[in-house]
Amino acid sequence: MTSPSSTPQAQQALQALEKQVQAMGQALADGNLDVVLATSAALRDSSSRMHELMLSLTEHTWTEGEGERIRRARAATNGLQEQLARRLLQIEEALQAVLPEAAVSHEPTYQAAVQPGVPRHGSAARLYRTQG
Repeated sequence: MTSPSSTPQAQQALQALEKQVQAMGQALADGNLDVVLATSAALRDSSSRMHELMLSLTEHTWTEGEGERIRRARAATNGLQEQLARRLLQIEEALQAVLPEAAVSHEPTYQAAVQPGVPRHGSAARLYRTQG
């Protein structure tokens, strides 16, 4: 049985995911919302590709190191998505405090993104479509 380490596609996807997680973390630390939004979209794409590759490689055996790298990348991705949702909620609340009520949209907010059990991609995807 071949290991995914011998599959260049899996290695490339994993490396791309790790780089994007690092870029997202740095952008969040810097407060650069434009980079965060762009990286978030790329991260979702890479994460989806990695998931598809993992499903297609179920007959292969992951080495311990590869499995750990994937687990860390997933945990970091989930953590960054939660940080992003909380930060966007803070920005939205700050805008609501300084803008007249009529200027603030009454669409569902990022509040849904930080509530347990609520899918996180809806609000972020909507923001990306309007900003991107």
